[in-house]
Amino acid sequence: DRLEALKNWGWNEDWSGRFANHAEACVPGRVNVEHRGLYHYHGPDGEGVASVSGQLRRLAVGRADFPSVGDWVALCGDNHLFCIGSRSPSDAK
Repeated sequence: DRLEALKNWGWNEDWSGRFANHAEACVPGRVNVEHRGLYHYHGPDGEGVASVSGQLRRLAVGRADFPSVGDWVALCGDNHLFCIGSRSPSDAK
C-alpha cells in the first residue's frame, strides 16, 4: 500500500476516512514547510512542492483558510493542493 509511508507522519484510519472523497483524483500529503505561497510536503511518493488550487484561493476568506505546517492536504493534478484537515483530528472543530 503506497499510503503506508504516510503513517510515519501521522496518517491513520481517521485521516483516511476524511480523504475518501478526494481519493480518485488526488493523493494525501502533509505540509512540512510553507514559504511564500509554496508548500513543501511529504506524500506517498516522497517529498514535493505544491501551491494551493485556484478554487481554494478564490474561496478563501482569510489566512486561516489556507494550509499551514502540519496540515493534511489533498495533492491534485499539477501539484496543486487544498486542505483536508488541521494538524490532528482533535484540532478540527
